[in-house]
Amino acid sequence: MHVMGMNKHQTGIGFMRLIWFAVFAVVSLAAVRSAAASLPAEAVQDPSVYYVDAAVVASGNGQSWAAAFKTIGEALAQPLEPGSIVWIRPGVYVEDIGVDQSGAEVVPLTTGVAALAGNQVVFPAGTDLSGVDLAAHPGEYFLYVARSWVSNNGVYEITDVDVPSRTVTVAETGPLLITEPDFVPETGVAGDAAALSAAIGRPVQVRNADPQAGYVVLDAQGTSIYTLLYIGDGWVDPCGADNPVSYILVDGLHLTNASGGAHVQDASFTVLANSRITHMSEATGIYVNGNVTHPARYNYFINNEIYDPTSEAIYIGAGDQGEDCNYTQFTHVIGNDISHSENTWMENAIEVKEYHDTGTVIEGNVIHDFTLDYFWNGAINLQGGASDTLIYGNTLRDITPNYEEGPIYIVGLEAREDILTRDVHFFNNRIYNTTPSTQTIYAIAARGDNTENVGIYHNTIHNINGGLYLHYDAGDGSDNGVYFKNNIVDIPEGFPLITDEDWVLTGTFTLSHNFFSRTPEAYSDVTLWTGDPGFVAAPGDLHLAAGSPAIDKAASLTPTLTRDLELALRDSHPDLGAFEYQKPSSVLFLPLVLR
Repeated sequence: MHVMGMNKHQTGIGFMRLIWFAVFAVVSLAAVRSAAASLPAEAVQDPSVYYVDAAVVASGNGQSWAAAFKTIGEALAQPLEPGSIVWIRPGVYVEDIGVDQSGAEVVPLTTGVAALAGNQVVFPAGTDLSGVDLAAHPGEYFLYVARSWVSNNGVYEITDVDVPSRTVTVAETGPLLITEPDFVPETGVAGDAAALSAAIGRPVQVRNADPQAGYVVLDAQGTSIYTLLYIGDGWVDPCGADNPVSYILVDGLHLTNASGGAHVQDASFTVLANSRITHMSEATGIYVNGNVTHPARYNYFINNEIYDPTSEAIYIGAGDQGEDCNYTQFTHVIGNDISHSENTWMENAIEVKEYHDTGTVIEGNVIHDFTLDYFWNGAINLQGGASDTLIYGNTLRDITPNYEEGPIYIVGLEAREDILTRDVHFFNNRIYNTTPSTQTIYAIAARGDNTENVGIYHNTIHNINGGLYLHYDAGDGSDNGVYFKNNIVDIPEGFPLITDEDWVLTGTFTLSHNFFSRTPEAYSDVTLWTGDPGFVAAPGDLHLAAGSPAIDKAASLTPTLTRDLELALRDSHPDLGAFEYQKPSSVLFLPLVLR
């Protein structure tokens, strides 16, 4: 099910847990502890399952709730193996934790998979699924879906496997749910990791045992703790771990009152989901990084709330650490809510650093209510070399500049004179403000040189005090390319629609089939429209109303974008902006004849 104005990641289990938390906040922990039925059943003499409860008087052996460990660190120090689960009862834990033991890969990352409508994925011929033993190990196998262009990305509990047909079925409900499946039909391309792909793993799981009762809170208030959650095996300066780790799943934590939240180092196929990260005093909410020896690949951050970071909310790569320290690839940032209190400042919401930090997917996030503190830094910001990046289905709302010095922008698609940025696709996003501002802030900034196949398509921009900031553009730029098509740019009077900064270096921009609130100052194309785009009720509803001049105006694209922000099908004559107008169905009414 897709709710109007939201995509499925914004209506999934993370959203429901926020509701549950509000509903159950009035229930005392004592009452919750008496409701044993809400906790997972104890595994009978299973040494790979451990239990943690901050309320016990003293630690037991961790093999039951009655003999639970008192701290999470005690459980994580036990010998964990693929399929191990650490169940943690909600409560406050004054400790930092590290997860340094890996799960197992069962089916490696595979291209050419097909997602079927509903909750099934089919692997290509030759894939062996016999290693998925659900009879012996139910609830221990997960499907990792990557690089979807239509919101199929996520991590899903496998409930059934058909080995001959190479088909897995994933859970639609249940206590182990990470991503709610509602697959849109989509097929990957064999050998192309930039298209839909999938893997199967048997992770080590660190889980909130009763999310309806609240979060597992790691609270560093009054301590010297710097990072509350570290996923990695040791640390080697300047940017590495002793050994790589993989297939680790952490769910339902609340990290608060520290200098840093979560740090994922030299890890692959790790998951941090359905968690909160709040009040980070001097650092980042989530930091993920790999290096040339141990790249970090296919890490997932899903349905988290990040509130009050004072630097970046999510930081991908290692800034100013050199090329060998920037191998953070195929990071998936899905369905997160990022904001700050009382419109105070943040450096970036999501930043992808330079060199080899590639393949990132930023999908379905809501980023809102804060001020940007630095110029040349966007709420979503890609540095040079952040290639093969998908950014779609995001909402960026009520983001304003802290001051006006140099260009400040909400989305930055950058390049460098020494690093090529290529194959970046920014589409089906909405960027808008609900309240007026007096300072200039651009919706999108893009750099023209050293770029190849950077596409900015089907976005809706409304009530932002600046449209496009285009820089590094001179000469013919025959080997470069930033394409801006099928967008709606509705900017208040008195602020620039397009600012063109020609800073000598060669670059190029192609603008076509866009709708502007008035004639832009630069880069007018012969195919453009101006005036009132005809929203239903801006700023609250940026869908196109019947009769909007933006209907049926879009140019064809390669690759074709078949869905809009809400995953509604675009028809054969698609509309401009993030939302496709849903034309009323043709209904034939026949006369009623009574006999």
